[in-house]
Amino acid sequence: MVFPKARLAVSACLFLGWIGILLFLVLRTRDPVILSRPQFLESPLHVIADVRARNGLPDPEVTIVEVAWSSDAADKNLAGVKLLVEDLSYAGPDQGWSGAGQYLLPLTKRTIDKGFGYKVTPLPWHPGYVPQASVEVENVGPEPEKVAEIVQTLTGMKFEPGAVWRNVSWNDALQLKTRLEEAKASVRMRGETRIYRASPETLSQWRQLGK
Repeated sequence: MVFPKARLAVSACLFLGWIGILLFLVLRTRDPVILSRPQFLESPLHVIADVRARNGLPDPEVTIVEVAWSSDAADKNLAGVKLLVEDLSYAGPDQGWSGAGQYLLPLTKRTIDKGFGYKVTPLPWHPGYVPQASVEVENVGPEPEKVAEIVQTLTGMKFEPGAVWRNVSWNDALQLKTRLEEAKASVRMRGETRIYRASPETLSQWRQLGK
């Protein structure tokens, strides 16, 4: 009979269509990007930047495509400007890096000598979430050999001035900071940083922040 065959064909088409929808949803939500609201609320500058790759990691020199929001009027005209984002090259896949392209970056500006420097705003510590952290040695102090020994022992890495341990557990970073300060080094501990691919979904989330 023709009628049962037609029903079978329609059922098969509906089934294949349903499978296609499920596959689309899986591919669309396989690696969802979720913005950290506290990170953006603390950040005084939100930009969309063109980020190139260098040795498989983000190149810290970026080109600003658009200033999405700024608390400082002086930063609202940065579109088209090349900026050096000091710690951007430390962002790996776990921090949002997925290859060259445009990214939404929450930035913090700080005074350096007679100019300004920019860094990715770290994720703040808030109830229910303890971020990873980074430890930076700002001044090695009077016992550089002891500092180098501590870094080698706790991290397995050769000491270099500047950032020595990034994106590790908060407790491990705190232990390193404590030991280095005991060796009379000047140390700064910063929270984990994250960057975000500037996809339509990401920008939609950003707009919902109300900035």
